[in-house]
Amino acid sequence: MGAHNQSSITPLVLTMSVMVGIATLLDVLMGPGGGMSTEAGYNAAAAAQLACGHWEALWALQYKWFCGGCTTEAVMAVPMFKLFGAHVLSWKWMIGCMHVLMVSAGVAIAGRAAGSRAAFVFAGLMLAAPGFYRELALSGFGNHAESTTFPFVAAALIFFTHRRPLWAKVMAGIAA
Repeated sequence: MGAHNQSSITPLVLTMSVMVGIATLLDVLMGPGGGMSTEAGYNAAAAAQLACGHWEALWALQYKWFCGGCTTEAVMAVPMFKLFGAHVLSWKWMIGCMHVLMVSAGVAIAGRAAGSRAAFVFAGLMLAAPGFYRELALSGFGNHAESTTFPFVAAALIFFTHRRPLWAKVMAGIAA
């Protein structure tokens, strides 16, 4: 572990999170992330069914019998669909939040491990990613770029918890 303290990384993570959030919103509204692919459509349709109360059909609605990512995203989209309605922007909001969380955790980990310069490089690479990567990150397939969120959040929980209490270990285990 580097000698970089948490308090010097926090403003950087917040700043980069806001920048990535704005870039993600622009990608959804005007860029490559606004479209809905066929596979993401299946997952969003399952989310709409769950938001209407059809929880008994959870396993039947799963797009791939071997994939928990599809179902996880459908379940995670339910609150968004209940708040904002079952439409593409609600779906993209949930996926975009996952992307921003993944980048924020990556910035925090890079900053803690190697300092502010590494955090800026990580965030810069994510912001400067080509359109096809940004589109994939906002696809909502359940198993692509957004799945990176869970191990990154788990690593950040472990990395930033000095005494590693039981709650941090449990949350990291759930996230992974």
